[in-house]
Amino acid sequence: MLVGYFLSAMYKNLLFLCCLLCGNLAYGQDEAREPLPVLLHQLKFIHDPGTRALQLLIVADSFILRPGEAAHDLDTALLLINQSKELNANLGDATVAGISLTLLSKCYREKGERARGKVYAQKSIEWAARHHLDVQWAYALVERASYCNYEISNELDEKIKYNRQAADLFGKTGRLEMQARTLEHLGDCLSLDNNADDAIASVLKAIRLYKALGITDILQAYNLLGNIYTDAGDYQEALRYTLLSLRSGKPGSDTTAAWITINNHAGIAYFRVEDYKQAAVYFQRGATLAEKYRDTSGYRLLQSNYANSMNGLHDYRSALDAMWKVNTLGEIPLTPEMIGPLHIIHTAYLRLHKLDSASIVMKKMHQIHYALPVYHRMQRYYYGAAAQQYFADHRYKEMMLAADSMEMIAIRNKFPKEVASANLLRFQADSAMHFSPKSMQYYRRYVNIKDSLLGEAKLRQVNRLKIEFESEEKDENILELKRQQEKKDRELQAADFRMKVFIGGVLMLLALLILVYNRYKIKQRSNQLLLEQKQLIDNKKERLEELNKTLQQTLHDKEWLLKEIHHRVKNNLQIVISLLKTQSTYLENGRAKEAIRQSQNRMFAMSIIHQRLYRQENLASIDMQAYIGELVEYLRQSFDSTGNLRFIKEVAKLELDVAQAVPIGLILNEAITNAIKYAFPDGRYGEIRVRLAQEKENEILLEVADNGVGLPPDMDLAHCKSMGMNLIHTLTEQLDGNLEISQDSGLCLQVRFPLEETEKDIRSYETNMLTEKLV
Repeated sequence: MLVGYFLSAMYKNLLFLCCLLCGNLAYGQDEAREPLPVLLHQLKFIHDPGTRALQLLIVADSFILRPGEAAHDLDTALLLINQSKELNANLGDATVAGISLTLLSKCYREKGERARGKVYAQKSIEWAARHHLDVQWAYALVERASYCNYEISNELDEKIKYNRQAADLFGKTGRLEMQARTLEHLGDCLSLDNNADDAIASVLKAIRLYKALGITDILQAYNLLGNIYTDAGDYQEALRYTLLSLRSGKPGSDTTAAWITINNHAGIAYFRVEDYKQAAVYFQRGATLAEKYRDTSGYRLLQSNYANSMNGLHDYRSALDAMWKVNTLGEIPLTPEMIGPLHIIHTAYLRLHKLDSASIVMKKMHQIHYALPVYHRMQRYYYGAAAQQYFADHRYKEMMLAADSMEMIAIRNKFPKEVASANLLRFQADSAMHFSPKSMQYYRRYVNIKDSLLGEAKLRQVNRLKIEFESEEKDENILELKRQQEKKDRELQAADFRMKVFIGGVLMLLALLILVYNRYKIKQRSNQLLLEQKQLIDNKKERLEELNKTLQQTLHDKEWLLKEIHHRVKNNLQIVISLLKTQSTYLENGRAKEAIRQSQNRMFAMSIIHQRLYRQENLASIDMQAYIGELVEYLRQSFDSTGNLRFIKEVAKLELDVAQAVPIGLILNEAITNAIKYAFPDGRYGEIRVRLAQEKENEILLEVADNGVGLPPDMDLAHCKSMGMNLIHTLTEQLDGNLEISQDSGLCLQVRFPLEETEKDIRSYETNMLTEKLV
């Protein structure tokens, strides 16, 4: 999986920095240091040459470690180190001389003069070894290790050697906390050298030392152990230790960088066991932290891993959205680390069948591929993407060659999951060409490797559960003996109780017989009363049916009349609209024409309601979803310049009374017309959102918002005298509602008004009341 690679550099630097900061070189022991102002104050009162020389080094080390790494701080540190060396020239204290060499290395390394600093680091090792200064020797080894590049094989071996020697020396001198921290870093280096067993042993030893020292803040060690188990393919153990790191502290108790890393590792652990949904949760959580604390590299990493999880969930559009949050394709630098993000983008495009876009990404991966060494670990992603591209292009021979190269690189770099993937690609290529017996061999190899990755981990989990079960089983046996004794006691008590119950039962049976006879007599009288009541109910039912028929006929006549009225009102409104349109053709005054046009729109808003009422069966209410959709479409078409506008309709499935539907239509007409005319000058592109929702049980929200230019700064809505605003205020009062107008990236108009019962609801209520009275 590509996520582990991006994490290594960030995590190694964090751990190594931790090792160096915890080492108190000037003291030669692991104890807390006073703040820098206190150390400077103490220095003024120290006159003994030997003590002052050591104190100067303590202050210099504090300047080197001061946050910010300002050039002035490092220059001050060099000055203090040289003063200490001058004092020690006559004293000849080997310890002070050795610490001076180590601090010079640290200082020049912080200044960026690595070649010069490396010379002093080597000198400090030789000095401490020659004078048998084991504590300073250990710190010097740690400092020398910081100059080794983990990406270069022979330098990584040196880094491991130095850290192993330093850990042994810290243990020998009783500096157990520094031994634990060095072992932790050694484990990280060993994992990069693909030596998982030694890496796990080193980190576990560090954890035991932390616990023996009473150090509870070991979440980073758990996190590192989880990462090592992930690289080793033991995903169950990886998940267990990653979750331990999450439980061992609360966010904020450690550095922000650690929590970003830990969430990433948790996501990786879940990803490896193919729980992509849970992996995405942790990747998002880490990305949120990285964004909050402006950790750009961490945010890019976690967004890429989140996108990879979305690919695993087959949500390829979300994967692309996540990638574009941190990069556009043209901005991705062509570095080895970028093969991973490009592989994610390429996979998403292929799954969405966007082959042209996938080919563009593939070309960028080609450029990185040719710049990398042949067996570089990142080449496996290139060949995996190339094989998928060839499959999409039906170039199966090239696909087979790419899968072969992918397997070779995965085997060389010990990536078993990618070996499995390469065999699956071989199976697909061979099957597409001719489906030979080799096809099934490739597929069986893929299945066997995948089963071994998850199966072995599950077996180890079962063994641990078995041990826990055996321990619980012993406790259960003891409890079972107690339960058996309690059962015998309960049986004796139950036998005595049964005898008492038998005697009581006989007495109860006699009482029951008496009660049954009494109930029989009562039931005879009740049956007689029920027959009389049934006759009365039958009579009322007949009267109710007759009344119901009369009401249905009356209702039918009323509905027919109402439909006819609505039909004629609609026709009259259409005639008025046509007259206004005809009149406007004879006008030359623009304002007059605009006024007639607005009047036409208002008439149309009302005519739609009457048109819908005479066409539908329900005459009591209006379907607001369909009505608002038709009204918005009419307004959109009635203006010639709306090609630059996008209308968003968020209308709930509501049916409102005509008395409320008409004002709503007129308010929408005024608000949308104003937005179209004034919010987007000079043909600006924008959006107009119309929303109608029931926010509370008896309250409706009507909202019209745009992302246009908004109102002029000098415009006062409270004293606006335009007809449109006056009409909106009047209609809001008619709805018994409240009007709110706000500006935030445009203009937003909100009207909240109470939901009134429709005539249908009232009629249903009255019918029910009448029925209850008759009954």
